[in-house]
Amino acid sequence: MLILNQIDEPSVPGFLQTVSVQSTSQNEKRREMRKEEKRTRRELNRVIHAFGDEEKLELELAQKEIQRQRQLEIDSMKWKPSIQGGQRVEEIYPYVFDARIQSGHTIFDINEMKFALPEGSRRDTFKTHESVLVPPSNKGDIDKIQHVYIKDMDELGQKGFKGFEKLNVIQSIVFEQAYKTKENLLICAPTGAGKTNIAMLTILNTIHEHQNSRGEIMKDDFKIIYIAPMKALATEMTESFGRRLAPLGLKVKELTGDTQLSRNEVADTQMLVLTPEKWDVITRKSSSDNSIINTVRLLIIDEVHLLHDERGPVIETLVARTLRQVEMSQSGIRIVGLSATLPNYIDVARFLRVNPYKGLFFFDGRFRPVPLTQKFIGTRKAGNFRDNQTLMDNVCYDEVVDFVKRGHQVLVFVHTRNGTAKLGEAFCARASVLGQMDLFLPKNKESSKYVQADKAINICRNRAQISPLFQRGFGIHHAGLCRQDRILMERCFAEGHVSVLFCTATLAWGVNLPAHAVVIKGTDVFDAEKGVFTDLGVLDVQQIFGRAGRPQFENEGHGIIITTRDKIDKYLTMLVHQNPIESNFYARLHDNLNAEVALGTVSTVDEGVEWLTYTYMYTRAIKNPMAYGIAYNAIERDPNLRDHFGNVIREAAIQLDQNKMIRYDMATEYLNSTDLGRIASNFYVKYETIQLLNEAEKGVGLPVAFTGFMPDDMVLGLVSMATEFANIKCREEEINDLEELMSFGCILPVRAGGLASVAGKVNVLLQSLISRTQTRNSALMSEQLYVQQNAGRLCRAMFEMVLKNGWSQAANAFLGVAKCVEKQMWLNQCSLRQFIQIINIPITWIEKIERKKAKESDLLELSPKDLGYMFSCDGERLYTYLRYLPRMDVEARFKPITYTIVQVEVTLTPSFIWNDAIHGKSGLQSFYLVLENINENLIIHQERIGIGKMKVSKCEPQLIIFTIPIVDCQLTNNFQLRVASEYFVTEDVVVPMSLHNCILPKSFKSHTDLLDLEPLPIKTLKNANFEAIYGFDYFNPIQAQVFFSLYKTDKSALIGAPTGSGKTLCAELAMFRLLQDHPGMKVVYIAPLKSLVRERVDDWKKKFEVGMGYRVVEVSGDVTPDPEELSASSILITTPEKWDGISRSWATREYVRRVGLIVLDEVHLLGVDRGAVLEAIVSRLKMITRRSHTRDEPVRLLGLSTALANAGDVAEWLGIPDEACYNFRPSVRPVPISVHIQGFPGQHYCPRMALMNKPAYKAILTYSPRKPVLIFVSSRRQTRLTALAFVNLLIADHNPKQWLNMEMLELEVLMASIKDENLKLTLPFGIGMHHAGLSAHERAIVEQLFIEKKIQVLIATATLAWGINCPAHLVIVKGTEYFDGKKGKYVDFPVTGQTINLQFSLLFNTQRHI
Repeated sequence: MLILNQIDEPSVPGFLQTVSVQSTSQNEKRREMRKEEKRTRRELNRVIHAFGDEEKLELELAQKEIQRQRQLEIDSMKWKPSIQGGQRVEEIYPYVFDARIQSGHTIFDINEMKFALPEGSRRDTFKTHESVLVPPSNKGDIDKIQHVYIKDMDELGQKGFKGFEKLNVIQSIVFEQAYKTKENLLICAPTGAGKTNIAMLTILNTIHEHQNSRGEIMKDDFKIIYIAPMKALATEMTESFGRRLAPLGLKVKELTGDTQLSRNEVADTQMLVLTPEKWDVITRKSSSDNSIINTVRLLIIDEVHLLHDERGPVIETLVARTLRQVEMSQSGIRIVGLSATLPNYIDVARFLRVNPYKGLFFFDGRFRPVPLTQKFIGTRKAGNFRDNQTLMDNVCYDEVVDFVKRGHQVLVFVHTRNGTAKLGEAFCARASVLGQMDLFLPKNKESSKYVQADKAINICRNRAQISPLFQRGFGIHHAGLCRQDRILMERCFAEGHVSVLFCTATLAWGVNLPAHAVVIKGTDVFDAEKGVFTDLGVLDVQQIFGRAGRPQFENEGHGIIITTRDKIDKYLTMLVHQNPIESNFYARLHDNLNAEVALGTVSTVDEGVEWLTYTYMYTRAIKNPMAYGIAYNAIERDPNLRDHFGNVIREAAIQLDQNKMIRYDMATEYLNSTDLGRIASNFYVKYETIQLLNEAEKGVGLPVAFTGFMPDDMVLGLVSMATEFANIKCREEEINDLEELMSFGCILPVRAGGLASVAGKVNVLLQSLISRTQTRNSALMSEQLYVQQNAGRLCRAMFEMVLKNGWSQAANAFLGVAKCVEKQMWLNQCSLRQFIQIINIPITWIEKIERKKAKESDLLELSPKDLGYMFSCDGERLYTYLRYLPRMDVEARFKPITYTIVQVEVTLTPSFIWNDAIHGKSGLQSFYLVLENINENLIIHQERIGIGKMKVSKCEPQLIIFTIPIVDCQLTNNFQLRVASEYFVTEDVVVPMSLHNCILPKSFKSHTDLLDLEPLPIKTLKNANFEAIYGFDYFNPIQAQVFFSLYKTDKSALIGAPTGSGKTLCAELAMFRLLQDHPGMKVVYIAPLKSLVRERVDDWKKKFEVGMGYRVVEVSGDVTPDPEELSASSILITTPEKWDGISRSWATREYVRRVGLIVLDEVHLLGVDRGAVLEAIVSRLKMITRRSHTRDEPVRLLGLSTALANAGDVAEWLGIPDEACYNFRPSVRPVPISVHIQGFPGQHYCPRMALMNKPAYKAILTYSPRKPVLIFVSSRRQTRLTALAFVNLLIADHNPKQWLNMEMLELEVLMASIKDENLKLTLPFGIGMHHAGLSAHERAIVEQLFIEKKIQVLIATATLAWGINCPAHLVIVKGTEYFDGKKGKYVDFPVTGQTINLQFSLLFNTQRHI
């Protein structure tokens, strides 16, 4: 409990004093109270002399009671809530163990503030400092809590806790909820209380749920994610859990910035241990149906109290993303938060969606394994900065030596790397002056272990720093030491060779190395982002104090914090009665909002606000709005702060839009991602870095520019300026080392600043890294490693950006530098250098190749004998090594299609040897194929290609075909096709290409204009039978324009018109002409699909057979009539393949020779695989016609097609005169159409399809909220995935049944006969599916419901577009690729294929959104 007394005496508030702000009503009350006091005092003085002692006492008590009542009135006004409501009652939760309120207190006055500290606390004042000692909490009845014994657990639990006898007190309390329920949990407990075992209980609970009836674990059905804040902790957790879960046959893998796992390795792993940033990257990219995020069933977040830290926003966005996924996908993901003791644990529980009555566990200091005595020391000012530091060093020494005298080890934490060694030297000097050097020497100095440790110290890399201190019993530990040296110091301390270890906070977070006492010397920490010193955070103090006390050896621990006297009250406040932790989410709002927009989970401002409500920032803003810049009275107007956070999202969206990361439509408040935003999200590039790149592109006041021409030194300069390196500090003592690195390791000019700037330092570190130049400065080595981890990623991101911009030279430069950073070699060095650490290549061979400046392409042409002779080496080995370099043989040619479109055919043949050690045992070797226009520095086409091990071993060629647009001015340009390895430093294969000798096709015949004719009535047919089959009075404009040619002449004709123009009726006009003027002759209608054949048979049997008596016969693979039936028929409806077989025997088949009209539907299919059959039919027809003795007049041909680019060529081939060739423009439709095209990113098909689901859903709500919608996809699987995605989106909507327009009882009757489980799931939401995998009965039910508008959305494969009459207002073509079984990959639909997809959709009043 903390008591603050207001100091009324000073007129001006002093430092750290409490200032009261009073309202007008409070001041008036106080003035009235003072007047009453004066009046009462005068009256009292007048009569008091007549009273006795008892009466005086009664009067005085009555007066004080009146004053107390008035004071209560003022206080009630002071604390009057801004929102009227019932009195707040502090709830008591069953698993919260907080004894602060019940325990006794000792009152101290420190810095004019009163503190109620635990009973037994002591305050001491000295000349140089003052101290406050806080004893450990009394454990009370904690030891009486019954433990859970491992032998009482089931078989799975006993395997998981093998080697344990029982759970400790905390674990026993949590056991029931952790092991036997699926409740979300928040465990707040002191450091070292055994939270890892609680995590193990929840892991075993998840495994329980995924056991079958035989007790076998279904390993592929679940994933467990453990988020650890530091890589060192992640490694420790991976080893611990991996060892304990191995008996169950489960795999645990670490996935951090230092480790990489293949897709198969991730799939085979049941538990992944990651850093928050790594899991954030994975979930940002993961949106496919088979992604690992969809199999996650347990998410454990360690150190949740880091929410207040700069990494807190990552944890917030992870939890928000997980919670939204749980709600949208209706999948169960259990969230378990592990934390140190928190002041506002209820807020964190609410953020994690923890039920406080079931899943919230809070354990105070009583549950600490080793009781902790805390001591707070505040030093007095002693003069200048150096004097203050010396005083603090001396106080620290006195505290440490007191423990060392008693035989204890001490950890001393400082806040700079140099500070560790400096303090060690200060301790040596003071110990020498006081004659206490022997106190620090270890007792086991003669032991063999000490001798071995001494030898190891003398040969370690940082021996110059470590060895002198080690000889005196001291050690140092910080991130600037190499990893081996840090591990060595940890071992020396654990074995007792070091009495005092001076370290930085990395030891507290990353390594479990306890000591009897820990001392924090100083609380000033440099904040690199702000550029100023800030106070050490309370959670860092807690983590450091958590290292005090060794549970297995001691029963007490000591934590000491040494700060200045004016800050002692702050740390007392924090540790005794802590301030609530706040959110830092706003600092990274731009990055996280951009990631959600790129992922597709936020597409409007309202969705952005909804997303923010899942963050910890929102939870705290509701309770403490002023801490987040929200006016104190805003809660009255906006209780849920929706308006405020709406403005926050709008402001961030505008700034993201200005930096081209998203597109924000202020009118509709829609948010759409851009290529730049997606790249920033996928590569984890900060918003500030994108801002820098945009400024560099404009060339505004920066030392480097971001343009289409980027020399390598400018690339390195631009990368060095990235915000990701802002935390790197420039230290004066490093300048000499940097100059040495610069002279030996920098082969390019250092751009972006000198050595005194961060960008200049990063540039030097980056170049020396590529050159593999070593430095003796351990701090620079650590920073060089940090630069290596980030520079490659930033280069890759910038490469993607310039690739999207189409900058040819810049793309090559960025990809080259990215590979240089990753492989640590320059482009002008021998490519074999990157294999040195993988296979045993003598370095002398590489140096000889570099001295001769031999090119890779030249070396590949030499024989083994020539190589051995040239370089005096084993020629056979070198010949083989050179062929390990990933390389492709390339052949390419231009193939003109039209005057403005050119097709490029590329043949790629692998020309390297696959080596498992170099290329991996599985997976693909990736290459970038780029077509460049050299004259314009422009990328015309680019794609990423993967070649597998099997294709490499077989040297199997890859055929790649793509089309590019060409304008007149580019015909004289020079082009080149570049094939570059994505990850290996090799020479690019470049093939020059030119259009100089290409003869482009002439411009084709222009389109037929639609004439403005008077409407042509049906009566013009002048045949009652023909007129009777139509239910309308007039032909449409296209039918009117072709009427004369088809109905009044016998000329062959070609009609090219958009789908939905009534071309079938045009065919009927030609059929009327034949049946009326040439009785006895036959009509053959050839349709490309059986579904079209069936539709035409059903339609024409009603019209011609029933209505007019003309026999209609179907000839397809399903129906084969006998010859007599064929001879008796007037109309034959068939497929190309069937008629091809029939017409081959034309000489012996009379009915073939009696054909007078052939209608070829869908002539545009000449361009696809089946076009050869149509060509054969027409060619045979021409041959029959030439043999004039067989018939009197030629067969009439009628071609029906969509609008064609080369209608003249087709008409000429079919023998159609110009006057009978009608090729209308695609825009000429009886009913107007509005077309929307939207592109989506992504290399892989399934994730890209998944990314389209939400935009498709939004398109339905926007363009056709109440009218029928048809969605075409490429496969049965995609119909199911799309339908289920829509169901998830509907569930999250306010009206999930908005697409169902029928009663559930009626639907249930129909569904009783449906067997497909997915269809049963989607139909109640008004979504139907239609594909060949459904039975005919199920397809018929879906068609009927859709036609009758009882369901609004129908998702179908492309086959539905043919032969089934299902009208729709909106048609969405979801994806323009399909899987080609012959090629074994996804390929684009040809232009005709896309037309097939759109065939049906354009028959009606349709809006199409692709």
